[in-house]
Amino acid sequence: MTPIWRGVAVLLTCVCGLGCEPLSEKYRDGDLLFLRDNGADMPVWVRGNQDSDVFLIYLHGGPGGSAVAGFASAPPFLALRDDFGLVFWDQRASGMSQGNPPEDSLTLESFVADTDHVVELVRALYHPKHLVLMGHSWGGLLGTAYLLDATRRDKIAGWIEVDGSHSPARQFPLSRKWMLARVAELRDRGDSDANWNDALDFYEHTTELEPSIADTHYHYCELAGAYWHDERNEPKITSADIFGSPFSFGFAINPSRTAKAIGLTLASTFDLSPLMAEIHTPALLLWGADDGVIPADMADDAYASLGTAESDKRRVVLEHSAHSPMFEAPQAFESEVRDFLDKVRARR
Repeated sequence: MTPIWRGVAVLLTCVCGLGCEPLSEKYRDGDLLFLRDNGADMPVWVRGNQDSDVFLIYLHGGPGGSAVAGFASAPPFLALRDDFGLVFWDQRASGMSQGNPPEDSLTLESFVADTDHVVELVRALYHPKHLVLMGHSWGGLLGTAYLLDATRRDKIAGWIEVDGSHSPARQFPLSRKWMLARVAELRDRGDSDANWNDALDFYEHTTELEPSIADTHYHYCELAGAYWHDERNEPKITSADIFGSPFSFGFAINPSRTAKAIGLTLASTFDLSPLMAEIHTPALLLWGADDGVIPADMADDAYASLGTAESDKRRVVLEHSAHSPMFEAPQAFESEVRDFLDKVRARR
């Protein structure tokens, strides 16, 4: 098979007949592909209307998370399948990706290059008129970094950032403030899930988030409910994802490895906001009002930092949702995304 572009082989995997066990119904629609580059075999799941002139490429969180498991089946994306092409890709050493990519490939630059491989893959196989990127959490940083490259930016007709981490330097002080208030509240009402006095001491003495203490911060965020307005909304990995999918068990070990390797993105000094004036791509900024990890004030930062004309950018904060509004405010999320994609489609 002749590579579509230098250095990258694409393995098209038939949806039926994989392995000795049948696929779960969950994974039977669309095309399942593998993108191979520099030691990584990365699953790319293309769902929805493959004849659509608008394709949405989803950049998952983490680093080390998954688009294929959980997020690809969020209610808004299931509702959008009839009208748009949807692409869910698990990044190198992330989610259900396979292979053993070298440590020196786990850099922001490599992830941006991989994003471009996915973009070129979709363009080569499906020929959509318009491509839109959606970046959630860490995916917000990844998508922003991609759009800062002028040549790559020209391939993208729209940008959707969802509770995105485009500036760890600016987000941690906001998260710290949220956590100080939340931890004090939990302590005062006698919550026993953690030693909240220790947590308060941590935040009172931590003004910058260095990679060496990032795990402590995110652990406290999880215990304090910073990720979910209602933790019952969190998607769960089921037996269908383990035994009924064509993917690996990599999601059990990938997140920790990748997060540590790409620790630069966790450092308190990393900040793409000053560069975002170069980006003039039409943009939708969707945030959960109760996000304590990347608080909704970061939507204001993205709006102010983007060079996009005010008529082409929109900031929306969704009530009763936190870090993943696609699960906690699904109808409003779908409505906003659908409206944005329709506007992209209407452009020449």
